[in-house]
Amino acid sequence: MSRISAIPVWNVETEQLEGGCFSSVSDVCLKQNKKTCKKHYERIKNLKGFHECPAGLSSYNSGESIYSGVRIAGYYTKNKIKNSSSFLPTIPPNVILESVSNSKSIEREIFEGEVQAEFDKDLVDFCLHEVRKYNLIIKRSSEEYLTSKDFCSLDNEKLMKTVFASSSSITNRLNIYDFESNPKIITASTPFQASVFQKFQKASHCLEIYARDAGVRISPFKGRLHTNIDMFPIFDFVPHVLLENAIKYSPSNQTIEVAFKEHSDSFEIKVESIGPSLRDGEEHKIFNKKIRGKNAELVDTSGGGYGLYFAKLICELHNINLAVNVEGSSVRLNNIPYSKFSFVISYNKLHNKALQRTSR
Repeated sequence: MSRISAIPVWNVETEQLEGGCFSSVSDVCLKQNKKTCKKHYERIKNLKGFHECPAGLSSYNSGESIYSGVRIAGYYTKNKIKNSSSFLPTIPPNVILESVSNSKSIEREIFEGEVQAEFDKDLVDFCLHEVRKYNLIIKRSSEEYLTSKDFCSLDNEKLMKTVFASSSSITNRLNIYDFESNPKIITASTPFQASVFQKFQKASHCLEIYARDAGVRISPFKGRLHTNIDMFPIFDFVPHVLLENAIKYSPSNQTIEVAFKEHSDSFEIKVESIGPSLRDGEEHKIFNKKIRGKNAELVDTSGGGYGLYFAKLICELHNINLAVNVEGSSVRLNNIPYSKFSFVISYNKLHNKALQRTSR
């Protein structure tokens, strides 16, 4: 299926810009040195958001594709393109975001109309996207380690922890597909005692490079948990998704807070971050399958509305409650409102001890 886009898109395989339905490749781009363009797209391939290209035009990295060769307000140099004869109107950033989001929706509709499959194609796409992402983290961590002069440094020890955690994440993503197709595969194994606190630490190690690329920081954890609970290996998915979503949707230079509170009969974990505001009625659907907030889709077109759905399902499997609190809109970026999100995990120790005695 050919890509549907209103504006030009950078083709990674052919290493050239391809025209869109509304805007073709401009004369500015056609005159550029291909090596210069290639370096620009290589530089921003892991940097989501808006950028200015060497020719003075604008590029937008959605996280899946790079849209370029247009003039986006605030991300171009007028003097560099003043002699262009191409149609280059100044486009507001929010219009670009709407266009990209609409393009992805059209692509999905066309694909679903063309392909009849017995499996959940969106779920396969979700798992493959996650596997590729963590594989890239493994690759980059390994490259940093191999090019280091001091193999015994603490930084390299951290890199190896990232490699290990990312490898585990790939296994978890594949387990999610198994969980959807046959839940008994996951629950047939014997649960083991493990630390939820350490699971969040592991997820934080794994996502450190991802956060760094996004210009987002996970603050040192507040508090600590000393209680271990019975869990299946698939539980690792929960802290990964909560932290990953916080990174994905946070504007750059933001901080993600993770706080732990333990009481004699319960414990609570809170993950706080800034993200695209929910529209009316969306808060009640945030854990539904294949549901994403409309503003979230404008910020990031990747994903299929599976992460929070499976996180909720896995928490319920472990008798854990997962809820979300969303404060009112506090700031706007690219004409998109943002709010403070608090995802709260709560666990009742006494209730679960009673359940364990009953099951025996």
